[in-house]
Amino acid sequence: MREMKDSGVTWIGTVPSDYRTASIGSLFTIKKDIIGREPETVLSITQTGIRPKDLSSNEGQNASSYAHYQIVNVGDFAMNHMDLLTGWIDISKYEGVTSPDYRVFTLNDKEMSADYFLRVFQYYYTNKVFFGFGQGVATLGRWRLPAINFKKIDVPVPPVLEQQRIVSAIDEKVGKVDALIANVQAQIEKLKDYKQSVITEVVTKGLDPAVPMKDSGIEWIGKIAETHTIFRLKYLLDSPMQYGANESGDKFIEDSVRYIRITDITADGKLKNDENNQYLPLDAADGYILKDKDVLFARSGGTVGKSFLYQEDYGTSAFAGYLIKAECDKSALLPEYLIYYSQSSLYELWKNMIFIQATIQNIGANKYSNMEIPVPSIDEQATIVEYLEGKCAQIDRLIAIKQAKIEKMEQYKRSLIYEYVTGKREIS
Repeated sequence: MREMKDSGVTWIGTVPSDYRTASIGSLFTIKKDIIGREPETVLSITQTGIRPKDLSSNEGQNASSYAHYQIVNVGDFAMNHMDLLTGWIDISKYEGVTSPDYRVFTLNDKEMSADYFLRVFQYYYTNKVFFGFGQGVATLGRWRLPAINFKKIDVPVPPVLEQQRIVSAIDEKVGKVDALIANVQAQIEKLKDYKQSVITEVVTKGLDPAVPMKDSGIEWIGKIAETHTIFRLKYLLDSPMQYGANESGDKFIEDSVRYIRITDITADGKLKNDENNQYLPLDAADGYILKDKDVLFARSGGTVGKSFLYQEDYGTSAFAGYLIKAECDKSALLPEYLIYYSQSSLYELWKNMIFIQATIQNIGANKYSNMEIPVPSIDEQATIVEYLEGKCAQIDRLIAIKQAKIEKMEQYKRSLIYEYVTGKREIS
């Protein structure tokens, strides 16, 4: 057992007696070299690393000019310090430029291991060490790390020869955990695919396998149950589809209602409910108040095409402009049935056809209104909804169990990295 000592730094704890601690500012130099011309390569800092940005795609935002961007050399650290919630840090494998708002810096002592300090910094991101030195408005997703605070943060510094050994040990152990995580994630994806196939099967064929099938008359839909009829969505609604309010939300005030925005709807159609909730004054919300079982569709952004079923239990709410409301005629179309249809592979096919026809991923009210849907009788819809609620709940429970396993493995990964970089776990 090696001799340990108190590092004097709360988040580091004890370290081996031959370790020291040092401030980031004493070990690294921040760069700010503006290129001054149009670059060949623009780099993005993502959770999967630093990578060249495809300027020909519509992904993210493209600047009119990149001459004011800062140079990133191979081996430089680059960090999105403007967003400590979802930002990241990595060592660049590319020559290029990145936003002048980001932080580019280098290790002063080239004898030391840059890879070791990268593991420390990435741990500081995931375990919120950097977050504790940030400032801004976290509830609005703006929480940055000023340079003056960044420089004074302490890091553990093992002997130089020990640093690369730690990197190797972390990579070996974490690599095994990552392989396990990837395996469980693949199982989750299979369950999600199975769930979608169950939904697709039922909304096209119904629950009675003895019912004959017929040609829907629409190539991408194919055959449907003889009891189903194809309708355009607009003929199954009580009123024309409606865009939400073009207003800015704010924190809760008296005489306001919850303001549901496109960012409040998760990829699986759930409603977020946290400190980022926004509200709208009653006078601004007039005309946009949701009724029980209204269906919302996202028309643009990262969640375009996703659907959401509003329920009165959520409390009085209005909806924002990047959402479109569908109010079902419940004698012809159950809102729950429409939600399940939007989780089918038929709906995915329809969305992809819309995207191919458009220059950007956007689905407006007119396109949603003219979406074809195979619809059985209202009684059969109710039976299908009841069946799918039970079947999907079973699948969702299995997914939740596996997601919990992944979270435990992620926690184990974080503890492994912490123990190695601080010397609490000896390298065998």
